[in-house]
Amino acid sequence: MRAPLRNEAGTTLLEGLIALGVVSVGLLGMARLDTHLQETGGQAKARLQAVRLAHAKVTELRTLATRGDFESLASLPQTAAESLKGYGAAGVVATDFTRWWSIEGAGTEPTRRVAVHVGWADRFGVGRQVQVDTVITWDPPARGGALLAGNAAGKLAPSPGGRAKPGTGTVAVPTTAPNADGLWVAADDDGRFRLIDAGGKVLLLANVPGEGFSQIQGGVYVDLADPNFASRVANDDVFVVSSVSGYCAMSPAKGATPPNELLLLPGTGQARYRFFTYSCYFGANWYGNLGAVRASDANTNERVCVGDPAVTYVPPALKSDNRHPALGAVRAYRGFSGSAPYYASSGIGVRATGYSPAVYNGHDYVLSRIEGIPTDADCAGPLQRVATPANPFSVGGNATVMTPVTETAHFLGGSAIVLGNPGTVFCLTEQCPEDGTLAPPLPVTIRVSGTVERASAASSSRPTLTSLATNSGTCSLSGGTGSNPYTFDCSFTGAGFSGGQWSGELTARTGAGEFICPSAVVATPAGSTAGPAAAALETFTFAYASQPIGVAPTLQFRIGKTAGDC
Repeated sequence: MRAPLRNEAGTTLLEGLIALGVVSVGLLGMARLDTHLQETGGQAKARLQAVRLAHAKVTELRTLATRGDFESLASLPQTAAESLKGYGAAGVVATDFTRWWSIEGAGTEPTRRVAVHVGWADRFGVGRQVQVDTVITWDPPARGGALLAGNAAGKLAPSPGGRAKPGTGTVAVPTTAPNADGLWVAADDDGRFRLIDAGGKVLLLANVPGEGFSQIQGGVYVDLADPNFASRVANDDVFVVSSVSGYCAMSPAKGATPPNELLLLPGTGQARYRFFTYSCYFGANWYGNLGAVRASDANTNERVCVGDPAVTYVPPALKSDNRHPALGAVRAYRGFSGSAPYYASSGIGVRATGYSPAVYNGHDYVLSRIEGIPTDADCAGPLQRVATPANPFSVGGNATVMTPVTETAHFLGGSAIVLGNPGTVFCLTEQCPEDGTLAPPLPVTIRVSGTVERASAASSSRPTLTSLATNSGTCSLSGGTGSNPYTFDCSFTGAGFSGGQWSGELTARTGAGEFICPSAVVATPAGSTAGPAAAALETFTFAYASQPIGVAPTLQFRIGKTAGDC
């Protein structure tokens, strides 16, 4: 006879141990997550405090300008660092900060360019830094009153966007032939002009009935002299954009499937350029900036040039025209009314007789590879074109292939000058300042700062850092006395740089027979930059790639008298 079945209860020792293991792993994971959250929160809090300290210094310097000490700003001490304290909860001191700043510009220059740095060490001893850049200017209060003198209507200064705004909705596509860029300009029943695409979408709307759109037109050319560079630039990579209200049409169009090709510039012999054309539409009285912008990753050697290669010297009276070849991804368009020293802003198409739509042609950009530390003079070569009847350009002017120029003269001080390709600045009105006050846009400058430690504290074996250099800027080096580390601040020039990211190289050199110590990675905003895998004799180049413009990376490394010191 079978024994009856019995219900068994309880757990074995093995099952208990497994359960304990699972709970332990979970608790350990929670502890590590809590530590990570504390670390991340601490870094974010320190960065926020650093930004506030930087802005506080900017406000202090701006207050000096409004108090009437503007011309003395450049004489303020700029290299002596301030030691500041950051505070945690309940007023507990949490972080030690160091703040320093630089001021560019002097005397009667209309602006001061200010860069404020705040640095600190995180919980692991890694140096961190934030940088705030600004421009400070000051004008006598009487100048504002002078601009409005005699203005019974009391009008305010015109908007840089002019008398047009982005359109909304759709309308019937006109039955007339479109412009060369495939767009229509037509007035509706309300008398206001609209810019319309092939689907009837309203791209731009004029604010005032009867006022047509003005245009700025030109081409963006990719220099084929370096095949490797040319292969890196596709049609969808480069755009022409406006700083304020306007619409830029480009041909070949962007975003097609499959992607459109850049056009090959016609001519005899070997092709020199590929290009696309653009036409930007604006309302009456617009002024602002246009720029050729790379959507792809451009490296430090890939620049944009503007200007007329036939202009080798700019007389003082033509400073604000600035037609000579120049590094510049952005061209500034400004207009003026009034008389020196007081001017009111004015814009496109505005003349003494009122507004009349204006069309400016031949406002070109050339993308080229320029190695070394580039200067404006390096743009003269890429801007040259082979002067053949089949090409749209001859040296210094327009020929027959591009859309006809409806404004053939550029006005300066009431006198007309023949248009070549404009430089970094273009004056839109009959009356323009002749004293250089129509300044080009400030070039972007990328800074890398940090410290260099010496591996040995013994005075007899302290290594020497002889130099730091970038491939497109300058470096300042200080410290290194006694047992102190070196500190440095290096810059990469961004003039003519058109990408949203930058790349560059920073080369360090030690004394003869000395070494740069190995480091696996060097932290940057875009991830990491490789340091030397083994002790590098006398020289090593740190390569920065795909770094966001506007964020200043830091760099720390060590040097040794011998490889063993590392």
